[in-house]
Amino acid sequence: MSKKALSILVAVLALALAAVGTLFVLEKSAGAQLSAEIESLTALAETQAGEIETLTAEAAARADELESLTADAAEKDAAIESLTADMETKAGEIAEKSAAIESLTADVEARDAEIRTLNADAEAKAALIASLRADAAAKGDKIASLNADAEARAAAIEALTAEAAARADEIKTLTAEAAAQTDEIESLTADAAEKDAAIESLTADLEQKAAELELLNAAIEELQAPADVEDAFDATRAFLQRCEAEGLRCEYHGADADGDDCITVKQSGLIPFTVRVWFSGGNPTAPYLVWQYIRFSAIDRAPVLELCNLLNKEYTDMTFLVDDWDNSVSVRGMLPVSGQDTEDGDGFAAFRRMLDVMEENEEHFLPYAQ
Repeated sequence: MSKKALSILVAVLALALAAVGTLFVLEKSAGAQLSAEIESLTALAETQAGEIETLTAEAAARADELESLTADAAEKDAAIESLTADMETKAGEIAEKSAAIESLTADVEARDAEIRTLNADAEAKAALIASLRADAAAKGDKIASLNADAEARAAAIEALTAEAAARADEIKTLTAEAAAQTDEIESLTADAAEKDAAIESLTADLEQKAAELELLNAAIEELQAPADVEDAFDATRAFLQRCEAEGLRCEYHGADADGDDCITVKQSGLIPFTVRVWFSGGNPTAPYLVWQYIRFSAIDRAPVLELCNLLNKEYTDMTFLVDDWDNSVSVRGMLPVSGQDTEDGDGFAAFRRMLDVMEENEEHFLPYAQ
């Protein structure tokens, strides 16, 4: 409501009050009965006049508030117009950016195609790497087999050293050569092809040395004439007496370079062989060796090795050795000679068991013997 309308309303109310006053004067004489009504109307008019003043004040306040809101609305309209201009500007920028995004999308699609091509190349290279790793694993297995062969050869060298004590200097030379060749094999691990060639050369060399050693052992046996058993250890004499009592072909060769008594026992059968036993004073055990029990072809190595492993599991007091140098099988073990044996402590009972085992299993070795 405007101020002008409020002013008119106040004027009307004032005229109404004047009219009521005039009417009160004119009608005073009309009677006392109207006085109360007039007074009541006067009071009501006064009350309404107060309310009108209150409403007028509120109307004035609301008019001021309306003017303030009108001013705010004008400012907001201006702000809206400014924001609209900004939005139009940003819409243009967005259109430019959309075009740039479309260009980038095309670039991304081209790069995705390149990535797919690179992924295909990576998969091909991964397959190649897997193949190379499989080849490396196969070569690693071969290297492990070669290392196992080298260990077996080192064990055979120890047996040869014990057997050819009289020619210790030559055996030591062979041992040094074998150790050097073993180191050479280890150094060739990085290149399997070169290592195979070196091992073939080494095997040929070792086979030649084994043949020379075999001839050497034969010469040693020829040179070792029977010695006087009276000079032997008590354990040696006791063992010889048991062998002779059993009808075994035994021979005492005297003391070797280390002072140990050497006895040979020759056995005939499907596979003839010779056992060498060494006795030393005060030693509770006596080692024995059957050198080159059989010689076999290289193609039979796997079944021969399997047979030896089975026998080694069954007979834990003796060992069957496969020698890849000369493709042969040797047997070695220890005899108790100081009261550990159940038959008078000379070790013959254990020796007899070893001969029985050799006899029982010679038919298994016979198909491979050359």
